[in-house]
Amino acid sequence: MRIKRAKINLSIILLILIGYSCSFNNDRIAKSKEFDFYIDRIEQNDTIALAIDNQEIESNYFGDKKRWKLSDTLTDFPYFRTPSPLLNAVYQLSLEEAKNINKEISLSDLCYSTTLALAVINPQKCKELLLQKVEQFNIQQNTDKINGWPVNSQRILWGLASCKVYNVTGDKVWQRKIFTITKRAVDADLNVIWNYEKQLFRGSADAANTIYPSSFTPIDIFNSYSLRTQVLYYRNLQLLIDMGSLLNRDMLSYEHLLGALKRSITVNFWLPKQQRFAGYICGNNNFLKSEQQDILAEAMGVIWNIFDDTQQLMVMQQMPFLDFGIPTILPLYQNRNAEISALTQAYCTRALAKSNCTRSVNRGIANMVRTTALTLENSNSWSVKNGKPISLESNGLGTSATLSLYYDVLLGLRLDKNKVGITPFIPKKIGQNDTIRVRNLKYRNTILNVDIIGYGNKIAQCSINEKVFDKAEIAATAEGEQNIVIHMNNKLPKQIRIVKGKKSEMLKTPKLKVKNDTIFWRKNTTAKRYKLYKNGKLWLSVTDTFFPDTIYKPYWISVQSIGRKNQKSNCSKELLLKPDTYQRIVDAGIFQSFNTKPYVMLHADSVFAFRVRVPRDGRYRIAFIYDANAEKNGCITRSFWNNDNYLGTCVFPVYVSNKQEVMCTNAIEMEVFRGYNKFKLTNEKFNRQNNSLPDRLKIKKIKLIRVE
Repeated sequence: MRIKRAKINLSIILLILIGYSCSFNNDRIAKSKEFDFYIDRIEQNDTIALAIDNQEIESNYFGDKKRWKLSDTLTDFPYFRTPSPLLNAVYQLSLEEAKNINKEISLSDLCYSTTLALAVINPQKCKELLLQKVEQFNIQQNTDKINGWPVNSQRILWGLASCKVYNVTGDKVWQRKIFTITKRAVDADLNVIWNYEKQLFRGSADAANTIYPSSFTPIDIFNSYSLRTQVLYYRNLQLLIDMGSLLNRDMLSYEHLLGALKRSITVNFWLPKQQRFAGYICGNNNFLKSEQQDILAEAMGVIWNIFDDTQQLMVMQQMPFLDFGIPTILPLYQNRNAEISALTQAYCTRALAKSNCTRSVNRGIANMVRTTALTLENSNSWSVKNGKPISLESNGLGTSATLSLYYDVLLGLRLDKNKVGITPFIPKKIGQNDTIRVRNLKYRNTILNVDIIGYGNKIAQCSINEKVFDKAEIAATAEGEQNIVIHMNNKLPKQIRIVKGKKSEMLKTPKLKVKNDTIFWRKNTTAKRYKLYKNGKLWLSVTDTFFPDTIYKPYWISVQSIGRKNQKSNCSKELLLKPDTYQRIVDAGIFQSFNTKPYVMLHADSVFAFRVRVPRDGRYRIAFIYDANAEKNGCITRSFWNNDNYLGTCVFPVYVSNKQEVMCTNAIEMEVFRGYNKFKLTNEKFNRQNNSLPDRLKIKKIKLIRVE
C-alpha cells in the first residue's frame, strides 16, 4: 500500500508542477514498464497527456504544453461515449482526422484503412477511392521493382476492403462490380502465383516487405511463400465465395482451393519446436522456413479462423509485447523495422480479445491511446526504443487503426454478408462504473443505437427494441432504428502474464558464392558457427566461412549463421551447384531466322517461339537473361510453354536506372525428353494486369540447366 500511495502522490506532484488541476481519476486501465494508462490520462516518465473533458486533451510531450480541442462537427459519424474521458477525446480526435482522407493514399494503406474503420464511418468515400485504383477492371498497385505485381500481390487487399464496404451498405450494384473485379484478379493469380504442387501463393503481399532480408531480389521474393500472403489470400477467397453465393454463381472450385490453402498453411508454416508459424518459406527448390515470426499475419490467421484450435492457443499465449507495443516481426532485422506499427496493434488487439487475453487487450488499447494522446494526432508507427512517432498520420491508416479499437474490440462489431453482430469486450476499469453508449451507427437501411452495461467478455442479457434475444444480431434486411441494450457478464478470464518480447535482432543473412569448387561466404563477426543445408536438409556445421567440395552432380546449398547466444540468421537463398557440363547459355537471337542481333525484342503481342535440342531425358530448369532497363518501375510477365503445355509464368522485373542492368528471370522447372523440344513465351490475358506499364522486353540469353 505504501508503494501505491507513493505512486499516487508522485502523480499529484507531477500534475501540479506542469500546471494541471488535481482533479483526476486514478483508476488505472493498464501499466507497462514505460507508461501508465489511466481513465483520464497517460503518464510516461515526466510527460503527461490529460483529457480535460471528452473533447479536449492537453499534453506536454513536446516540452511546452499543447492542446487539442474538437473544432469540427461530427454529427454524420457514429457517437461513441465511454466512462473514460481520454478514450472519448481520442475517439473524437480520430473522427476529426478521418474527415480528411488523402486522395493520394496508396493502395495498401487505403485498403487497410477501409477494412479497419473507414468503411463503417464513410463507405461512400471508400467506394470512390477504391474505384480510383481500378483501370479496365484491373486493380492497379505500385509499379515498383519490388512492389510490382506479381512479385508483390498487395492488390488482394482490394477485395477485402471492397467487401467490407458491401457488408456495410448492401449495395447490389457495388456487389456485382466488386465480384467481377476481384474474381478477375484471383483467376489471374491462379495462373501466375499459385503453386499447384505446394498449394501456396508465391511472393509478398506487404508493401514494405518487412519480413524479407534486404539482400532478397524481386525474383527471390517471387520464389518465396509469405505467411501474410497466404492468410490475406485465404480471407480474400472467403469473401469472394460469399459474394459469389449471393449472386448464385458456382463457387465449388474456389471452395476446394480454400480448403487446400488452409491445410497447406497449417502444415507447411508450422514450427513444432517454437510452437508458432514461420514468417516465410524460401528456397528455389526446397522449403527453408524462416526463423522470424510475422506477428501481424498470425493475428490475422487467428481472427479469420485459419489455424486449428491448438495452433491458435499457442500463438496467442506467446504474443510478445515490447515496451511500447507489439512488433510486426520478431526478431528484428539489424537497422531495420525498429518500429511499432499501428496496423499491427489493431489486428493483434482484436485477436487478443477474440482469445480472451484480458491483460494483453488492456495493454493493446493502452499502446494505441498513448501515442495519440501524447502527440495529439494519430501515428502510423512509432519507435521500438522510445515510443516516439516515426510516421505521423497523413493517409488514414493510423486513424483507422485507432478507431478499430472502438468498433472491433470494445463494441465487437462483426459485419457479415447477411447480418451484423455485436460481441463486446469491455475491460473492467472501463465498464464497471457507467454505461457505454453508441449512437447513429449506420448499417444498410438501419441505424444502430447500443447501450453496453457492465464489463466482461460475454453477453449475459440482450434486448433489441425491448425484445429479449440470445445474441445481439441484426439481419441485413432490417429497417429503421434498432435500439440494443446489452448487459455484460461482469467477468473476465484471468490471464497469468503478458509475454515480454526481447528486442533481439536477426543475424545478417549470409550471401553464398562459389569459385573453383569452393563454397564461401563473408564472415559474420557475431557468429560462432554456420549450418550448411544440402537439398533442404541439415548437412554440416562448420566454423570456417568456406567449404571445398567436388561437384559431381547438381545439388542445392544454403547457409545459416548461428550466434554466440544461439541467435540465428535466416537461411541464405539457395544456390544450385552443378558441373559446368550441366549448364548451357546461348544468345536468344540465334533462334530467330532473320535476326542479325544476339538478342530478341518482345512487344505486347509478340510470341517468342524456339526449339532446343536436349541430349538426354531429365529434369531441366530454364530462365531468361534480359535487359532490365525501362521507362517505368514494375514487373512484366510472360507465360512459358513447353510442347504446348503451360508450365508457369516468367517474371521480368524492370526499373528506371542510369546504368545498364542485366537480370535473370525466375527459373521454370520441367521434365524434358531427348531430342528437340518446342518452347515459347506468350503474353496471355492474365499476364496483362498493369495497364500503365510499358510492355517491351529485350531478351539477351537463354539459360538451360539440367538438375537431374
